[in-house]
Amino acid sequence: MSPTLRWPRKIALAVAAGWLHVLARCLPVRRLGRSRVQRLTEQGEPLVYACLHGDGALLISCHLDESIAPLVSTSCDGDLAAQLFARLGWSCARGSSSRRGAWGLRSLLRLCRAGHKGVITVDGPRGPAGKVAPGVLALARLGGLWVVPVAAHCRSGLTLNSWDRAQLPLPWSTTLVLYGRPFRVSRSGPSDQVLAERLESQLLSLRARARRPYRKPHAEQPPIRQPLDR
Repeated sequence: MSPTLRWPRKIALAVAAGWLHVLARCLPVRRLGRSRVQRLTEQGEPLVYACLHGDGALLISCHLDESIAPLVSTSCDGDLAAQLFARLGWSCARGSSSRRGAWGLRSLLRLCRAGHKGVITVDGPRGPAGKVAPGVLALARLGGLWVVPVAAHCRSGLTLNSWDRAQLPLPWSTTLVLYGRPFRVSRSGPSDQVLAERLESQLLSLRARARRPYRKPHAEQPPIRQPLDR
């Protein structure tokens, strides 16, 4: 990349990172189920957040206070995302379901074991929307990680006309983040296809609940102590 193009990109990334920090301070956030994540963290258990691609931008704004390690694709868009995350102080694993996937999962596993919370957009980087790719399940099975389904919604935001219908939060928009019940994946359990369908169901259920933020939430349940093998 020539110097004339490099500096505008650096400036844009700096502005984007600064805007995210400002936005994070301006979002009234309600978090339901976060105590489940806190218990796992206190016990030193490695975990990975599983979310839909369309919730990614909103979840970034709500987790700037955590040590996060996203799985980022090796595409040109992924290069920009990785540079932005670096400015936010996050470590990234590079890979996807279609390019350097195994290498990316191994890199993410190392980061999770080092104390970072992994993040995988389960239907990324290109969809179809809402369909869970097997990467997060392979990672959980390989490393014994807890999988934490998570969804978010803001009351006032911009919904993009993109394949994932991504929502960009607006300042002072009430935001709800829902953390699902954590689970582990057994090495001898059901196939990835079966588990992917279950995870899809959980994420879509969380997303539907997030869009009804003023209903009384269900009582929290502790993490599943047994592998998800039934």
